[in-house]
Amino acid sequence: MEEDLVTCAFSTYNCFETLENAIYSAFNQTYKNIEILIVDDNSTDNTKQIIKKLAEKSTIPFRIIFNKKNTGIGSVRNSLVENSKGNFIAFFDDDDVSCSNRIFEQISLVKKYEKKSNLLDKSYSPICFSNRLIIDKQKNMICKSVYISKNDMFKEKVIRALLSADSFPRTSLPGSTATCTFFSRRESIFRVKGFNYKLRRFEDLDFVIRALINKVPIIRSELVLVNQNNTFGEEKIKTRDYELLLIDIHRDWLMKRKLYYFSKAYVNLKKNFFKRNFKLTIKFIFYLFFNYPLRFINKLFYSIRTIFFAVFSYIRFKNIY
Repeated sequence: MEEDLVTCAFSTYNCFETLENAIYSAFNQTYKNIEILIVDDNSTDNTKQIIKKLAEKSTIPFRIIFNKKNTGIGSVRNSLVENSKGNFIAFFDDDDVSCSNRIFEQISLVKKYEKKSNLLDKSYSPICFSNRLIIDKQKNMICKSVYISKNDMFKEKVIRALLSADSFPRTSLPGSTATCTFFSRRESIFRVKGFNYKLRRFEDLDFVIRALINKVPIIRSELVLVNQNNTFGEEKIKTRDYELLLIDIHRDWLMKRKLYYFSKAYVNLKKNFFKRNFKLTIKFIFYLFFNYPLRFINKLFYSIRTIFFAVFSYIRFKNIY
């Protein structure tokens, strides 16, 4: 296993308070054949100085790219992939800490899947996520990654569910696609054609949707491999706006299946509910109920777990919405 180089790919922007711990979590991996690659998206605080200081101390190959202007997370992730030297890429966020066994666990799962599937074309190698612990001042919470069973892997129903147009199959489970737990072969990312530069949120979910459309499997580790600090930023505040943009990006796919207007209305319902605009919330409930009664009821029924998670998150982390 040690022959494979893994790129620890860091996206950074104005994160001087948390970056050092994040990078040390890469230094401390039990899997040792790694390189550190950082793309700083034109930080205006002390982030650049911290990166340079850590690079000077590093005994691990350490490369830095400083963007001259802020390009957004999708563009930054693409730059990380294009400039990586590793056969595998593990994305690290600048405010999170990966457990020391993260890379070893995920590369083991990916290779096990490849061997079991007799996979010759490595561009069809799976994207591996893991569970993570969201750390908050009040209370910590485990957030599970999306689970797609082998039988459901490339079914349209899963893709429709990810686009808010359907419920998940009973043998799979909705969950997170957080890029801070993302691990895969470089070839798989190229097959999916990277991340959408237009998205500053939901670029991870968009990637997963396109991965499934391109027959690239999604797997997860059942372990908690990342501790995610709950931080706030403009992109998080505009979460639902980016989710609406995600729906528009996949408009053609949804329109062919006569699901675009359902998806758009369902996300607008969520957006207005979390903004406590109950007048518009009721408006979208009536629209969905009278135009798509069976689909809407089915979606609500099988989304109870997700709804409770979202409401609980809103109560504790209301600034995100």
